[in-house]
Amino acid sequence: MLVEATSGDSMSRPKNILFFSLVTALAVCLAWILGAETGKLLSRDKSRSQEFTRSVLTTQLLQEMPLLVLGDTIPDHSFYMLDDSPVNLSEVLTENTLITFFDPTCDPCIREIEALAPRLVSSPTLGKRMILISTSDNISLAAFQKEFNFPGTILRDYGSAYSRMLNIKGNPLNIVVDSRRTLLRVYAGEISNEEFDSLVRDE
Repeated sequence: MLVEATSGDSMSRPKNILFFSLVTALAVCLAWILGAETGKLLSRDKSRSQEFTRSVLTTQLLQEMPLLVLGDTIPDHSFYMLDDSPVNLSEVLTENTLITFFDPTCDPCIREIEALAPRLVSSPTLGKRMILISTSDNISLAAFQKEFNFPGTILRDYGSAYSRMLNIKGNPLNIVVDSRRTLLRVYAGEISNEEFDSLVRDE
């Protein structure tokens, strides 16, 4: 038996196709929006988890470093620049400065400098507000500075004297001091550009 298509059937097909196309497009948009929001929530939760972990780690480390007490003055010390000239820590502090105890072979240290270096290079003022202290040798430190184009000051802690004095635990360890060497903040682990801005902000 032949079924003849009527003009009404022919007219309804485009409408059906258009309807299903709109429904599909709407479903895709909703899925994208839900996926994006879920991604934001997961990212936010991950960030909060990392902050909590770092806060706990920082608290634990401070218990092992009795000379690092917020509000106290950290000891002055004589270091060596990459050209082997001696310099005291107090000579290179002019304002709130981030001091990072680091090692050029430490992956978190490298990630931190990779993240911060471009910004520090673009702003000479910011570049002066970060100091790296390392127990590594001059050759390794010079190669590191060249590779990452690090514009800040690198101080060599000869014989690990300062690190031992403060009983530094773990790299990178970030501390913020003012021009009088007053300890303002301590931050275990690598930091981001946003965190750097917050840490060195004059208050």
